[in-house]
Amino acid sequence: MISRLSIVLVCASFVVGSVPTNADEEDSRDVLGRFVGVWKISATAKPAIWAPEGGEIAEQESAVWALKKRLFVSRTVNQTQKKKALWITTYDPKQNVYPVFGFDSKGLLGAEWRHTWDASVNKLAGRATDLQPGWTSAGQNRLTDADTNVLDYWIKNEHGELMLHHIGKKERQPANSEAAVVAAWLKNDPAGDRPAELKVLERMIGTWDVVEIHKPAVWTTEGGRVTAKITRKWILNGRLMMDTSIHSDGTEGINLRSFDPQSKAYRSWWFNSEGHRNTATGSWNEKSQTISWVSKLDDGKTMHFSIRFPNRNQEVVDLKVTDADGKVYFDMDSIVTRRSTADKKPKPDANRSKSTDQSRIQGTWGATQYVQNGQGAGEAPIAPEDSAIRFAFKGNEFLLLASGNAGKTPKGTFNLGSSGQEKTIDLIFPPASNGAKKQTMSGIYEFDGETLKITYATDGARRPADFKSNRGSKHIAIVFKRIKE
Repeated sequence: MISRLSIVLVCASFVVGSVPTNADEEDSRDVLGRFVGVWKISATAKPAIWAPEGGEIAEQESAVWALKKRLFVSRTVNQTQKKKALWITTYDPKQNVYPVFGFDSKGLLGAEWRHTWDASVNKLAGRATDLQPGWTSAGQNRLTDADTNVLDYWIKNEHGELMLHHIGKKERQPANSEAAVVAAWLKNDPAGDRPAELKVLERMIGTWDVVEIHKPAVWTTEGGRVTAKITRKWILNGRLMMDTSIHSDGTEGINLRSFDPQSKAYRSWWFNSEGHRNTATGSWNEKSQTISWVSKLDDGKTMHFSIRFPNRNQEVVDLKVTDADGKVYFDMDSIVTRRSTADKKPKPDANRSKSTDQSRIQGTWGATQYVQNGQGAGEAPIAPEDSAIRFAFKGNEFLLLASGNAGKTPKGTFNLGSSGQEKTIDLIFPPASNGAKKQTMSGIYEFDGETLKITYATDGARRPADFKSNRGSKHIAIVFKRIKE
């Protein structure tokens, strides 16, 4: 039983940020950043009901950030027991806890632990939250120094009998050893005892293009259109499907899906780069070729989500969030289309476009039109030479030249990229001497001759989906003209 139970040894090593405030975000990242890297796990399983004879456990772990540092992901490999595991942890700012979700290649699906951080002793400690009634547990991961974690986890049943007890430590390994750990983890040999129900998910494997239509609702008062690219593949020897997505509004997501033989239901775990998450259960209707999901959200609302398969190359998606009174907070329809292998060719062009734009943006640009939260719309453009707001790009750095700035010239770096059909720009300001923290403002851009349009988000808002700045959007839309030097 040791191969199934060694999962508890890593459950405190990774966390994410579902972080709505900068302070919470920085604090949680500071805690979790201590665990980034490659680790050797050496542990002992004490004799217990799940492991009567006990035994030794040896594993390798790679722990990395994901989803713009909102998610911390740990991948472990046990070569002797031929077992792989995935651990994902989220940060809950309301309760100041770190929920953890665990999966492995032996059938573990969504094991849940919940931890808190004690800075006085450098310790993450907590308990399992999905045990049977009357069962108890405790676990801790204590940093004795930057390169060593001491582990101690146990679970008891309702009679107080020890089900498992693992003690051990993690030791940091050289960064260049990560490639071997990841390669072993990614190797996918489908297990012979996979549930037959996973064939329903098999049709979803591949790369897909998505068009989402957001209807007017409480959370999307004006509605809108978002595009995305989704890539789905099997992991953990074919027991879990991982879905990674990149959206035109700048958000990213990870969705894990499988079939749980114990509950006889499909299960889903979803996380995104804005810190949101949910879990859902699903059922399959063979006649309508539809899988339907239900998720009970934390605030009393319910999400109903269905995927219908009219053919092997298309999915029709309907998602709606309502409260107990039937009030609609979010309403979305999507068409998901399988991407053909021929569509993989444009990638070199995208790289050339980025290189070309990097050169094209160099120089000084004067703002001829400036709209912030809807203010300034409709005003007549001015000459770039007369503008009080100028951006100067040099290499990968930029200067914000604004009049009335008391001689101060904010300086930062910028990154150009792409998301779906949109070209993206991130404006990054480093920490300031006055205590201001690092800021990243996510935006989109486009060129039209000697005109440059940039629309970016402020105050932590999501990346704009278009070149508008509406009231309350926290977006700034600027039209620049090049200033000839």
